[in-house]
Amino acid sequence: MNSPLVILHFHLQYRLWISELNALIDQIRVLNDYLRELREFTGHSIDAQELLERDFVVFRNHIDELRNEMHLDKMQLAALLNTKTQTLTWDTQRTKELHAQYEAVKKDFHTLKTGVEKLRPA
Repeated sequence: MNSPLVILHFHLQYRLWISELNALIDQIRVLNDYLRELREFTGHSIDAQELLERDFVVFRNHIDELRNEMHLDKMQLAALLNTKTQTLTWDTQRTKELHAQYEAVKKDFHTLKTGVEKLRPA
């Protein structure tokens, strides 16, 4: 059993995580634009560019799935808060699992971004 304050905390935490995932998606768009413009400017692409572009598609899909799961939980938390009862039940293990996935996404994004930065001309 959880207090409404704990549920409120989880709800707001999910909102923050979703917001940060949205920001990663925006950065992926910019990095994809960079790869496309680099190919147009040079007239060719290298294997690393193509690999990164494929990785970004897979990564974006993974972020979308995670974001969707978090959004569903966030909505359930909001519904719990609207019940106005003093003790509420929430599966904190699921929140921990989603948080671990979120942290892994941030780490993987950093790796992909580093790969793009290596393509920058000296």
